[in-house]
Amino acid sequence: MPMSSDGKHGGGSGSGKGGGQQDDSRAVTSWATVDREPGRTAYEVVQSGPRRLWDEVEAAWGRWDAHGRPGFERFGLTVSPDGQAVWLDTPDFPVQQWP
Repeated sequence: MPMSSDGKHGGGSGSGKGGGQQDDSRAVTSWATVDREPGRTAYEVVQSGPRRLWDEVEAAWGRWDAHGRPGFERFGLTVSPDGQAVWLDTPDFPVQQWP
């Protein structure tokens, strides 16, 4: 289960608020950090920069979990002159289109 950006383990708002957000008004890079401590069930997440990296991690984990936590062997990659696409099970099901 992910640790949300509001400092709680699992199912947070993904806002990065509640002491876990830094002033990113001049940031050019993005970062996120969390320190896992054995035996704890909640962790503070701090993130900063133009991209909310922990929010992205949390969203990706949610999509992966919602699709039954597929193993790496079910994913594929198609590379063409037009770009690249990651897919699940078949190229007709690109990961970017997961609900």
